[in-house]
Amino acid sequence: MRRVAMFVMMSMSLVVGACSSLDGLDLGDSGSGGGGSGGGDEAPAVYRDDVVGVEWTATWMWGAGVVDGAAPTLLLGADHRATGFAGVNRYSGGYTLNAQTGRLTFDALAMTRMAGPADRMEQERAFGDLLSRVTRVRLGRHEELELLEKGDVIVRLERSADAIRYGLVGTEWELFRLRGDKLVNGHEASVSFRDDGTFAGFAGVNRISGRYTVDSRNGRIELRDFAVTEMAGDARIMRQEERLIASLRAVDRFSFTKEGDLLLHNGDNVAARYRKRK
Repeated sequence: MRRVAMFVMMSMSLVVGACSSLDGLDLGDSGSGGGGSGGGDEAPAVYRDDVVGVEWTATWMWGAGVVDGAAPTLLLGADHRATGFAGVNRYSGGYTLNAQTGRLTFDALAMTRMAGPADRMEQERAFGDLLSRVTRVRLGRHEELELLEKGDVIVRLERSADAIRYGLVGTEWELFRLRGDKLVNGHEASVSFRDDGTFAGFAGVNRISGRYTVDSRNGRIELRDFAVTEMAGDARIMRQEERLIASLRAVDRFSFTKEGDLLLHNGDNVAARYRKRK
């Protein structure tokens, strides 16, 4: 009996000793399928899908005001290019994001050279300077994007409205109604809105391209600097193509249906209706 008691005590000592020896080990998250590599299972500082491919509109900038109706925007593209509107001009340039650590830096940004009102130009200068100082990124309590210099927030942005939430930028759309009418047989048309502020598409016989600007907060859109090829084709399609191009030139607003279709408006009229290309 004494031997049995000694054996039980020794066994308990071994178990306690083994548990104590494991206290300092990181065995990983058993639910993640991980293999106990420690830091690899830590949640990232930001998730790429939460910040990349989303257009953000500035609401606050350190040391500078945000001009009403001309707030700077920022889009971190999946191609590692940052693009946006600074107040008067558009800008673009490379960026580097480490989602695990939250580190974000911008390369030197190229900007168009249009002149504008003094307050917008001053905002533009301040915004460009602040972007050059960014070292980190995080999402705030209310899902706003915060750009930091070391530990201090220097720019705060909110998600732009419909244009990005429904995927207008960086996507392609197929036309299926023009001013409420179905397309004639054989008429295929499409348009894509690129990250760099340009659009391109096919009008039925000819290709079209140009530039666009969007104010996501009020659904305003402008298509400009049109270029159209000069091919000839089926007379019926050519007539409808002419109507389409005229309609696109006059577009001033966009919206989305509950099905996700894109509506391009001219005043109170729906000029064209598109479905998102799969």
